[in-house]
Amino acid sequence: MKLGARIWMLVSILSLCLLCPKLASSQELVTGWEGYGQRGYGLVTPSYSFDLNPHPAGVVHATNYSFLLRGSGSYLYYTTSQTGGVTDVTSPGVSFGGALRLQTRRLTLTFGPSYEVRWTQDKLPTGQVTHTLEHGIMAQGDAYFQATPLTNLNGIISYEDANQYLWSRVAVKRQVTNTHFTAPRALSIGGEFTAQGNNEIRVYEGGGLVEIAFLHAHASLQFRSGYSREQYPDNSVKTVPYFGAGLYFDLRRHPGS
Repeated sequence: MKLGARIWMLVSILSLCLLCPKLASSQELVTGWEGYGQRGYGLVTPSYSFDLNPHPAGVVHATNYSFLLRGSGSYLYYTTSQTGGVTDVTSPGVSFGGALRLQTRRLTLTFGPSYEVRWTQDKLPTGQVTHTLEHGIMAQGDAYFQATPLTNLNGIISYEDANQYLWSRVAVKRQVTNTHFTAPRALSIGGEFTAQGNNEIRVYEGGGLVEIAFLHAHASLQFRSGYSREQYPDNSVKTVPYFGAGLYFDLRRHPGS
C-alpha cells in the first residue's frame, strides 16, 4: 500500500471513531505541552474504550479488560547543535492505533501500537530548509498504581519509529486536600522525571507538579516545572528551566452522570 493511501486510511478511520463515540463504553481526552521557547512537545489524544468483559450494573469484576481505539495529533520542535552549527527542527504529526487495557482496583496498565505520519522540517546552519515525510510504527504504554487512596505512582513511555524519538516519564503525586473526598475538587502535589530524545538531542528533566482534580467532572488540570539537561551530538550541554501543563477528561458513562 502506498504512503498516500495509508495516510488517507488513517485519517478516515480516525474520523469514523470521532463521529461514532456512542459505540464506545467510555471516552477519554488528554492534551498537554511541555518545554520552553527552543524545545517543546505538545499533543492532543482522544481515545475510545470498548469493554471486553462487560458485566451487569452493580456487578464489579476484580479485573477488567478493554480495547482502546486512539488517535493523536502532536507537535515536536527543538534545536540541535552539531559540528556544522545549529539546526532548527519542527515536526507535526498524526497517529492512529489501538491498545489493550487491564484494570484492577489499584492498577491500570495500557499498551499498544499506532501508525504515525510526521512532516518534519529542518532549517540547516546554511539557511537551507529541508522537508521530510516520515512514517512508521509507534509503541505506547502506561501504568498507574494507586499505592494508597491518596498516593499515585505512574509511568508513561512511547517510541516513534518515524523519527526514532523516545519519550518516557515517571511521576508520583500525593493528594493533600479533600482527603475524605467530600468536596468537588482536590489538590495534589508531587514530582516527576522525564527522559526523551533521539540521535539529535537527548533531554533529562526533573521537577515538581501541582494537580487540581475536578472530581464531579472526572477531569484534572496539571502544571509542571523544573530543570532540564540537554545533550547534543557535538558534546555540548545546556541546562535550562522547563514548564508544562496538561488537561485530562474522563468522559466514561458513569451511572447517573
